[in-house]
Amino acid sequence: MAFTGQVLDNPISGELFILSETAANTSGELAVEFVVAPDGHVPGGHVHPVQEERFEVVSGRMQFKKGRKTVLAGPGNALIVPPGTYHRFANAGDSPVVIRGGGPAGLQD
Repeated sequence: MAFTGQVLDNPISGELFILSETAANTSGELAVEFVVAPDGHVPGGHVHPVQEERFEVVSGRMQFKKGRKTVLAGPGNALIVPPGTYHRFANAGDSPVVIRGGGPAGLQD
């Protein structure tokens, strides 16, 4: 079971996940902070059939693929991915990127 403050490290993709909030201490929302290394990326594009996902860039520069659209985002930029939308992301710079993400936690696909 996930817990607030839990840190998950994926050295293959260059992603570090820090669970800020879990469904156990919110009204069903999951909040996570991602630290993405230079050349880091989500391992593959994917779709969540019933889950909306939200991302906000805190520092650095990210490249998001949302459906057929490519979006470059910097600090303060946010992206919402509706359910059923193909998406992926990657660090678009030379330094680590910090993004905050979230969405409904109880909906597994």
